[in-house]
Amino acid sequence: MSKRYLFVAPPLHGHTNRLLPVSEALRQRGATVAWAGYASTLAGRLPDDIPLFALTAEEHTFHEGVRAANQSRGFSRYQSLLEDVIPTLTGAMLAELEPVLRTFRPDVVVADQHALAAAIAAQRHALPWVTWAAPSGVADFSATYPTATAQHGAALESLAKRFDAAPPIDLSPWLTITPITRAFVPGSVREGPIAFVGPTLASTRPSVAFPWDQLAETPRVLVTFGTINVDLAGRLLREAIEAFRGWRGQAIISGPTHIVSDVPPNVILQERLPVLQLMPHVNAVMCHGGYNTVVEALSHGVPLVLAPIADDQPFNTKLAVESGAAVRLKFSRARASTILKSIEEVVTNQTYRDAAGVLRSSFEAAGGAELAASLIESIEI
Repeated sequence: MSKRYLFVAPPLHGHTNRLLPVSEALRQRGATVAWAGYASTLAGRLPDDIPLFALTAEEHTFHEGVRAANQSRGFSRYQSLLEDVIPTLTGAMLAELEPVLRTFRPDVVVADQHALAAAIAAQRHALPWVTWAAPSGVADFSATYPTATAQHGAALESLAKRFDAAPPIDLSPWLTITPITRAFVPGSVREGPIAFVGPTLASTRPSVAFPWDQLAETPRVLVTFGTINVDLAGRLLREAIEAFRGWRGQAIISGPTHIVSDVPPNVILQERLPVLQLMPHVNAVMCHGGYNTVVEALSHGVPLVLAPIADDQPFNTKLAVESGAAVRLKFSRARASTILKSIEEVVTNQTYRDAAGVLRSSFEAAGGAELAASLIESIEI
């Protein structure tokens, strides 16, 4: 009889994308797989034979809380979410997950690190669970950010106590998997069974139209600040457009098409971009330091210009810069001139591309979704 695995993710596209290839790898091996998540991120993304237990409660409240937390910067934004927003989402998800566990009866729960309700529900049903964590979730940065680390730990302990769960609820005592390599996170990590499997990039994403015939035979730069940060990034996007006005290369920018009145002829500006498909065609990426964009760029050996805003973005930026594959800009201070200088630096200086290539090689050798599936299968029930 095949093992049964339940995947659980919060209503965030990037977090869902990381888990989909692992779910598919287990399904291909004959496992029985189901998902508990949100239609906004999973509709049309699953094979017909994988059931979706659609979660609905508090998604709107969660996204409203994210927008409100955007008034904060750095690690304080995630701390605000952890204290003011995630508890509400956790309670709502927990109420909906309880009947899912009784109906589907999984052998193992595989949960994104932000889907804390899944860990709590698994504890209540005496089920093993696997945590799926970003680099910032497994790295021990207490020496670098001692105050933020202490506050983060206190908030998680408070949340566990609120729901009568045994801490830690953000790392599994069975297994925590992070889709990155040790080459990217060379420092110390938190205690527990942690596996570095390398990136798991989802190939099945909603299609996005793009004028491929307009790609110019010049250096190309992709600029994106993610879906959550678009409201915050308006000023920087305008500065970037000005930076590329008259530049010798071409910029491909994700942002509101009304953000400037006159788009330069060497700029392609559209609200959404097929980011993963564009990576092989660009010489550099400018972004906010979000995990998904950083890893997608490095998986293609593309160097980066990073202007972190909040959450784990400063940490991802720190690691990318220390690897030699990126330069950093101050989000609040960057102007057209400094943007252009940084872009020219990573486009013309081969050392950045060489460093990105080293990380790309480590990613390719890591194992990815297939290794993650093997590790999950090895958990004794």
